[in-house]
Amino acid sequence: MEENKIIEQFKKLIEILNSFGIPNLMFRGVEGDDLISWISKHCEKCKILTDDADMIQLLTESCRIRRPMHETELTLKGYLEENQMSDISEFINKNSVRYNPTPLNSS
Repeated sequence: MEENKIIEQFKKLIEILNSFGIPNLMFRGVEGDDLISWISKHCEKCKILTDDADMIQLLTESCRIRRPMHETELTLKGYLEENQMSDISEFINKNSVRYNPTPLNSS
């Protein structure tokens, strides 16, 4: 039952976005953060509006992050200087879950 409510709310949101002429993209089986990541890597200039700290890893010279709840806008250079990092991979290494390629059923 809860899933039906979410689907109905999502449909209403899409209607509202369309009524304001706000473009939206949806692909079955693709999560929003993965779509944002792909788009940010293929744009000449990009500004992502989010307070999701995981999105910081998308900072590049051409991609900024606007964090409305924090009333800040992050740039790659500013973020790296503020956090004393040499490149964004340090953020990714510090904050990501490590993948272990060893199968679960191995001896």
